[in-house]
This record gives sequence, C-alpha cells and structure tokens, in this order.
Amino acid sequence: MADDGLPPPGQEQNGQPQPRHEEQQPRVNNHLGQPLVEARNPFRMRRPDYRAFEWDDERERLVQEGTVANEELAAARLEAQWQEKIQRAKEDWIRRGGAVPQEEEGENRAREASRDADPQSRAASPTIPSEHDDPSLITDSTLKKKFVPIQKGKMGPDTFIDPPSQFAQSKLRKWDYIELSYFTIQERERAKRQQLAANDDVLAIEKGGSSLTLSSAAQASKDARNDAELSWEEVMQARGPFMEWLEKMGWPGEYIEMHATFFWRLDTHEMRSQKGGTDALVRYQAKYRREWHLSLKNKEPFNLSIINEDGLARIRAELLREQLEESVLSSARTSERNETASEQSAQSQSGEHPARHRPPRL
Repeated sequence: MADDGLPPPGQEQNGQPQPRHEEQQPRVNNHLGQPLVEARNPFRMRRPDYRAFEWDDERERLVQEGTVANEELAAARLEAQWQEKIQRAKEDWIRRGGAVPQEEEGENRAREASRDADPQSRAASPTIPSEHDDPSLITDSTLKKKFVPIQKGKMGPDTFIDPPSQFAQSKLRKWDYIELSYFTIQERERAKRQQLAANDDVLAIEKGGSSLTLSSAAQASKDARNDAELSWEEVMQARGPFMEWLEKMGWPGEYIEMHATFFWRLDTHEMRSQKGGTDALVRYQAKYRREWHLSLKNKEPFNLSIINEDGLARIRAELLREQLEESVLSSARTSERNETASEQSAQSQSGEHPARHRPPRL
C-alpha cells in the first residue's frame, strides 16, 4: 500500500493518540502524485451495453473496416476491449493503495470457498462463471456463453407460438423497423415451413473487408406486405406475437410498455366506429411506428403511445378523399362501359356488323 506520510492507526505523537486520517485525505500515488478518487474506482464500474443503439456507429465502423464480420461480433470485441482495460485499471488501483469494495471481496471469497469445498467437482468440470463475473476476452470466432441458473419452481409453457422468420428476429434484435405482417399467422406458418425445409445447414456468405464469413441465411419475405396494406383484424392478430418478441429480443421495458399502450389506445379509439375509421387507424399505425424508428436512429425518440389526434384526423381525411376519387373514377369507368355496350347493342339490332364486313370483290 502506498505510504502517505501518516502514522499507523493508534500511533502516538507528542504522547497523545492520533486519529486515523486516511478516510479524510485522498490516497496518493507516490509515483504519479495523483489522488485516488473513489468515484473512479474501477471495481464499481459497470460495463456499457455495446448492443444498445448508442453504440451503433462504433459497431458499424468495426464491420466496415473489416475488423469483424457482423455487429454481434463487433459488440463482443468492444466488451473484450472494455474488460481488458478495466482489468488493468483494477490492478493499478490496488497497486496504488486503492481499497477493494467489501461486496467484491465477499463475492470473491464465496466463489473461492465454493470451489475449494468440492475439489472433485472442480477437477471434473470447467469453472462456470457466475452472473457477477466480468466476461473473459472474446474472439471474433467464438462467443463465450455465461451460465444461467435453473429456475427450479418454473415449468415450461402450456402452449407455443410459432416464431417469426429469422429476418424479422434479426431486425428486432437491432431495434430496427419490421412490418407487422411478419407476425401474422400466415407469415409465421410460412416461416416455419421454410425453416423446416432449410434447416440450420443453410448458410449465407457475408463479406467483411477482405474476408468471407458464413452465417445463417436470413432474407426478407417476398410475400410480406406493408403495414398500410393490412386489415385491422390482421394488425390485432400480429400485435400479440410482436409484443412477445420485443421482450424476447431484450427490448427495454419502457419501449415495450410504450408499444403496448400504443396498440391499446388504437384498439379502443372512438374512430373505430366511424366510417373509414379502421383504415385510418391502420395507416396511422404504419406511418407513426416507422417514424418512431427513424427518430430512434436519430437518438431523439418520441413517445409513440401518445396518439396525435390531428395527425390521425388528417390521415382519415386523406383516406376519404382517396376513396371519393376512386369512387368517381369507378363510376366513370362503369358509365363508359355501359355506353359502349349500348352502342354495340344498337348496332346489332340494326343489322350492322362492322367487324364482320367482307372485303369487296375485285
């Protein structure tokens, strides 16, 4: 521990016991002269979530430079770099006389005692990291999985919902916009059939810089429809699986709750009972959900659950105008067909058959 020039605890000066001063003065590195600030204690640092949207640019940079093949490996590399840096910081902190938090020491002693209690088990199987361990260095080709304890009182689900396609799951994993049609019964059944036919052996070749990497093939469905083309019944049908997979893909609770409130408010909106109301709600959902993802990319996401009544009214007016124009055009086409049919009928009754006239004889 670094010598800070103070007498040991309990040592007397001028015949009088002196209080400890280490708590009142910052610890100083003898070599650098820099005080140890507890707020910078590396043992209290928490690893950033490198899969979150605020790290999109950094992950994309690693992929574009060819350092890694995809964003998942980019996040793993950033985690490994952080772990290596924080480990050096911890060693330096101890070397300079910094204190290790009591909870850290307690966890280390508990893990050591657990390993020492059963040496045969330790020799028979590799050490399994606990949820408090920092992740070890991860290479581009392998990802180290962490042990998750069994929830002993929890049983499996009663029913199963067919998952969406790998393409849809990939989009959700990156917090990207994905059409609701991928979560309808028809699309999920199609994805299931394709997955059974393809199996896990179907791979795609991805180019990352100067290297080629094999990864699971995930392509957009040619049968997927835009959200604005769905019926209201299909939107409500897709809502449940969509919300379930937001949670499975690790979306923040705040985002999940916002989407749940968004769909609930649309489903209970008074416009549903009005002419053209459900069509307007479908289009509103399609337009504003896509716009929310754009605002998320720009790191200024708005609250999707707050229904913009003015925007909804404009969308409904736009739809009614389109329907009116289509009705007028349809009436005009019908009238034109009727006139043509009347002319042909009149010609037939008069015995004129222009199409059947024979060419004059020479």
